[in-house]
Amino acid sequence: MVEQLNRRCGLPERLTFVEDPVGFPMVQIQHPDATARISLYGGQVLSFQPKSQAEDLLFLSSQAIFQRGTAIRGGIPLCWPWFGPDPDQQGRPSHGLARTQFWTVLKTDCLPEGAIEVQLGLTSDDHTLEIWPVPFQLRLTVTLSQTLHLSLESMNLGDQTLRMTQALHTYLRIGGLQQMRITGLADTDYLDKVDQYRRKFQTGDLVIAGEVDRIYLTPPPTVQIHDPVLRRTLRVTSSGGNAVVVWNPGPAGRLKDLGSQDYEQFVCVETANAGGNPVELAPREAYTICALYQVD
Repeated sequence: MVEQLNRRCGLPERLTFVEDPVGFPMVQIQHPDATARISLYGGQVLSFQPKSQAEDLLFLSSQAIFQRGTAIRGGIPLCWPWFGPDPDQQGRPSHGLARTQFWTVLKTDCLPEGAIEVQLGLTSDDHTLEIWPVPFQLRLTVTLSQTLHLSLESMNLGDQTLRMTQALHTYLRIGGLQQMRITGLADTDYLDKVDQYRRKFQTGDLVIAGEVDRIYLTPPPTVQIHDPVLRRTLRVTSSGGNAVVVWNPGPAGRLKDLGSQDYEQFVCVETANAGGNPVELAPREAYTICALYQVD
């Protein structure tokens, strides 16, 4: 498969297809301003490192499990068509089905301004219809230069209204959780999932001392993550989402695919449609959610 992909979609000296340690195909990008890796399993960006940075902008767990049917812990998983637990309580996986499917390469290109673009697609089939009986088509566009831009388009291929929640579940690498602060969310209401979804109000900067799981409602478009340890500020600018989710499991939130101290090295700041406000798509209608990641 990798050889065929390189012949069909490779870009000389810029983009190649390789296999990860378990044989999943992966896009490897070498841009003059940055490097990146995208797994076709899950349509998941795993790495983005501008040449100006000593550290990746994204966090990937050293204990991440690369196995079919299991989501990869880190990078930018795509939560779709539901965010969080199965909304119908049928025992289906949390965060939907998109992050555990193999995506198809639709297009690769060097754009006139120099950026590299990768388009991946996922269309409903017999397997996805068993999990979620709704015909759909997804298109993920990843555009990379000194910044990273993701665009996820959802199209309803069925003859009934499609209802969905979603998130770009972004794991941002930081130097130390308690030293970091997040700005841009002040004076915003949020649902506190750690405290039984109680609605609360953010006053001032967000500083994280332990487990946090919040859905910020109608947030401003740009959120900044100030990291004095790595001496940088990350900016996430969103469109098409009605919420921003901030998550970190804290020291007590032990996960089998996360090292015991890994929680100190990331914070999830997620562009989302969540918080009890799903997107509704009429037949043949499409909807797009976007996020831009950059570093100062």
